[in-house]
Amino acid sequence: EVINYVKEKYGSSCVAGGMTYATLKTRLVLRDVGKILKIDEHLLNKFLKEVNRDITLEKNLLNPQIKEYLKRYRELSKLYEISLKLEGLKRNISTHAAGVVIASVNLDEIIPMYKKKDVYLTGCGMEYLEDLGLLKMDFLALKNLSTIAKIINNIENFSLREIPLDDRAVYKLFSEAETEGIFQFETNAFKNILPKLKPNCFEDLIAAVALIRPGPSKELETYIKRKEGLEKVSYYHEDLKEILKETYGVIIYQEQVINILVKMASFSFAEADNVRYAMAKKKSDLLLKWKDKFVSNALKNGYDINLINNIYNHILSFASYGFNKAHSVSYALVSYQMAYLKVHYPHLFIFSLLDNVIGSSEKIKIYLGELKKNGQRIENVNINYSELDFVIHEKKVYLPFKVIKNLKREIGEEIVKERANGSFQSVFDFFKRMSGKITKSEYVMLIKAGAFKDFYNMQTMMNNLDMFINYGLLYKDLGEYALIPEIEKTNEYPKEILREFEILSYGFFVTNHPASQIVAQNVMKSDKLQTNVFKNIQCYVMIEDVKKIKTKKNEDMAFLRVSDEIGNFEVTVFPNIYKSLTKLKNNDMIRVWGKVVKRYDKYNVVATKIEKV
Repeated sequence: EVINYVKEKYGSSCVAGGMTYATLKTRLVLRDVGKILKIDEHLLNKFLKEVNRDITLEKNLLNPQIKEYLKRYRELSKLYEISLKLEGLKRNISTHAAGVVIASVNLDEIIPMYKKKDVYLTGCGMEYLEDLGLLKMDFLALKNLSTIAKIINNIENFSLREIPLDDRAVYKLFSEAETEGIFQFETNAFKNILPKLKPNCFEDLIAAVALIRPGPSKELETYIKRKEGLEKVSYYHEDLKEILKETYGVIIYQEQVINILVKMASFSFAEADNVRYAMAKKKSDLLLKWKDKFVSNALKNGYDINLINNIYNHILSFASYGFNKAHSVSYALVSYQMAYLKVHYPHLFIFSLLDNVIGSSEKIKIYLGELKKNGQRIENVNINYSELDFVIHEKKVYLPFKVIKNLKREIGEEIVKERANGSFQSVFDFFKRMSGKITKSEYVMLIKAGAFKDFYNMQTMMNNLDMFINYGLLYKDLGEYALIPEIEKTNEYPKEILREFEILSYGFFVTNHPASQIVAQNVMKSDKLQTNVFKNIQCYVMIEDVKKIKTKKNEDMAFLRVSDEIGNFEVTVFPNIYKSLTKLKNNDMIRVWGKVVKRYDKYNVVATKIEKV
């Protein structure tokens, strides 16, 4: 919509998307060359798991596992040798994710253009366009705004503009790092910092957004100490107090740098903005060029040379991570609004998040876990209650049809459309009304997803499927004269098969998590971690991931990500426990004895004993 708007406003020949090149990156070059060399796909996938995508192939050679593969498999050695020479080359032309170029004249008068289907792109890379005097803008979509809009559309007489920015419950949520689903603040980096920062005003959130960037970790610690009164607040010079007061004397924002340059060295705001531009683009040569003027003007204004150098050196180091406050405020406001909705309208909040993450089993599982923690019951897809989005019926949350893996969206739409004529009274009623609209394989998907469990168990449905389909076809021809056949009822499949079906259908457990089948006394569930901190507990959990590491003494230990039917957490397994275990793997059910501990914002269990169930 925004791109169409600028095309209409400035003319379609004056607006174009930016062209970029996809390159043969570390793993991609290995995969592409591997296909050409016809290397066994299973072997290639195993090998690629060992390759670190964040470093070059040459640096990956330091990994002993990589060396072992190359030594053992001649074909991988040849693959690696070729890929080393191709790595980094351009692979194909692509469209820049967000870049849009706008000109006052037809773009093809200034630059070459590239036509991709019916869309024009700039014929040169985005990095050259500003030097040619073209205006380059990033149009970024933000799902979180859709989330907010969806929630407030379901609340009567509600205005975001009227929510208070000093709601204690909202700051409690931030301070306790209960920020799952909150824009910007749901990352592990933020969750680790928030309990230390303890934000209690909007300015703290603005600062947090800027300070969490990769560079300013030292400034973040200083900010926290000064906020808590553990370190004296200083402003370099009393003249800078007004500029730095809100951030306890820590330079956080580009706007503060602009004001310091104007105050100390009498820069015009235009000159100071040129310095900001150099910081934003990380142009250290330009920053050094401006230093002479800053030093000379600041000396004329009576400032001490040591202070001048100290301030400018700080600005130079700030260039690697500088953030503008306007950006930070915007981010913090969206984050606060989401947190407010999460605190005051939790079910609507989670529902909206769930609709935004269809296709990501991991995210859906996390958000459903949030609902389960609040005592909400979750149900599989159901032919009579499920919709195209998540829905509550009789205090139960029903998964939508579109969550079923590989089931076409149209199937859910057809079922919902037909149901508008009245609920399905029986399985036979369903098959006669849906006959010809659903294939046999799609019926199987619905059965395995548990969509018919209000009528018959899965094994009965599967055993009689052909008969149900035939009845539907007969009804089409004969109408009420088609006789309803006798069905053969059977016992349900074993629990293991039901669990398999659930994972196959959804990618996560809904009602058949193995832990839910274990009945025992004094067992802690994942939602009780916080209330059992520093206590000895036992729990039954399933392993979702095993991360094995070496200690400084070269002993094996592990971090297990485990789950029960409510949620998941981490179990730390030190060497003395780990060496007594047979090899642990994903989907193993285990019984854990241990102690609940808190590290930063996370509650986890340090194991004292583990046994397989």
